[in-house]
Amino acid sequence: MYTNGSSNRQAGGAGVVLQSPEGDEIECMVCLDFPITNNEAEYEALIAGLDLAKAVGASNMVIHCDSQVVTNQVNGDYECKGEKMKKYLEQTKRRVNELQAKIVQIPRGENEQAGRFAKAASVEYMITLDKVLSFIQLSPLIDVVNIQEISSEGN
Repeated sequence: MYTNGSSNRQAGGAGVVLQSPEGDEIECMVCLDFPITNNEAEYEALIAGLDLAKAVGASNMVIHCDSQVVTNQVNGDYECKGEKMKKYLEQTKRRVNELQAKIVQIPRGENEQAGRFAKAASVEYMITLDKVLSFIQLSPLIDVVNIQEISSEGN
């Protein structure tokens, strides 16, 4: 799995690419329609990807992420500060353990596909792409009540 998060003044975006051992891919982009920092967007992408991987029955997987902060926090090499970031880390670790996943940091250049989806999802008028799952997320995945509106318009 490859994940990437992006944020700007208008919105945040998450990009996820799941690859099977046979080379099949599921591509997903999520517009994060709430105030969010770049590190939080990275965690949102990671959690969304883990939830998607679980939904398709994946297990024992490798997660590729270009965020030094996120990969080192999940692997226990960096301390996590702030209550919100601690919630993201806790939720991520729970999902990583459930899926027997391993997270590795990769250079940004090796994460271009997920990065493109994250950036496309973070523009004010989200660009939808053919054959890419596209969602608008109205609240953080770490919120207790998490009801999302799903639209199939344009797909």
